[in-house]
Amino acid sequence: MKIATFNYNNERMVGIVDEVAGTVSPFKLSADEAKHGLQHIVESQVSQSSLPATGTAIALIDVVLDAPLPKPRRNVFCVGKNYYDHAHEFANSGFDSSAAQGSVPEHPIVFSKVPESVTATNTFIEYDSSVSTAIDYEVELAVIIGKPGRGISIEDAMNHVW
Repeated sequence: MKIATFNYNNERMVGIVDEVAGTVSPFKLSADEAKHGLQHIVESQVSQSSLPATGTAIALIDVVLDAPLPKPRRNVFCVGKNYYDHAHEFANSGFDSSAAQGSVPEHPIVFSKVPESVTATNTFIEYDSSVSTAIDYEVELAVIIGKPGRGISIEDAMNHVW
């Protein structure tokens, strides 16, 4: 199941995507509930099996996709060089200050990004050019943690992913 945050007729909505039909069916949410995208549903601890009712399907071509969580409440935690091929790609990019220690790190590289760094596809990225002139805008995977925990076993990990 794919869930998207999107804008339709200048209104933010959240809904279920049907790629075969080329549509998205908006959840019946108030404007205030939809304001933060999928965040309201995750924070309401709604499981994917008990999602809100949906309205009439809208053609995907008629909507503008947004980031699923347009402005997270907290920093987004990231893991760099998170798979073998990317580690080698980044090590050869000229931007990797740790490349001298080898392409694949011994330990995960964890960092955070401010909530304002989350943007939708084709969205203008605002930044202070006196701070940086090289902006990286890629992400391969994002995971929404829907249930808190600590010391979670590998077997139980997916129970915490929304």
